[in-house]
Amino acid sequence: MIQRLIDWYNGVLTNAGLSENLVIAIENITIIILTIGLAILADYVVKKIIIGTITRIFRRTNNDWDDIFVERKVFNRLAHLAPALVIYYSLDYLFEAENMVEFLRNLTQTYMVIVVLLVIDAFVNVLHEVYMRLPISKGRNIKAFVQVIKIIFYSVGIIIIISIFSAETPKGLFTALGTMAAVLLLVFRDTILGLVASIQLAANRMVN
Repeated sequence: MIQRLIDWYNGVLTNAGLSENLVIAIENITIIILTIGLAILADYVVKKIIIGTITRIFRRTNNDWDDIFVERKVFNRLAHLAPALVIYYSLDYLFEAENMVEFLRNLTQTYMVIVVLLVIDAFVNVLHEVYMRLPISKGRNIKAFVQVIKIIFYSVGIIIIISIFSAETPKGLFTALGTMAAVLLLVFRDTILGLVASIQLAANRMVN
């Protein structure tokens, strides 16, 4: 569909008597302008309309926990995926060089992974804040658990980013990193033991 529109536009410019180089230049500039416009439009629609509607709904509820999602701007971070998706699917029409397209696609995917990690980070922080407002949180600190969850997600995100720029799949990288586990355990032995100890203290309520 899109390619047919591009071919039609190319034919219109060619029939206008323009030179081949000028047709290519005008076509590329037009596609770039349209892509930027669509990215801005997607960002506006998601932030102003969709997230704005969700925010108004959350503000009208009697619950306090959903207001925390609005205050911490969890959905605002998620909105950054919209323009990134527009650019990602437009790259094949912006450049003809396969290497350039592949590199920009990798950068866009990396950006989207980082956005997802930031959303997860904000979401975990909101859950932690909601928990701290509950009566059950008195005398039971789960900050250590929160840190472990964040470490796991960020570790997976880093592996995914590495796999994007390499020929290896995430599964292959996990297998390769498995051989380094023993070395990492030796290097960060004290840090890991301290983290495990803090989790045990929090889980068993040994310190009150």
